[in-house]
Amino acid sequence: MSHHISSSINMVKGDVLKRARFDIYFFNFLQGHTSEEYA
Repeated sequence: MSHHISSSINMVKGDVLKRARFDIYFFNFLQGHTSEEYA
């Protein structure tokens, strides 16, 4: 039972990390775009 719970937690952690990495990439992309336009 506890093994099942820990594997679920690891899956959720992986999802959160993937989402965070995508958010950071997207934010950097937007920042690069806007700074180029207003340069």
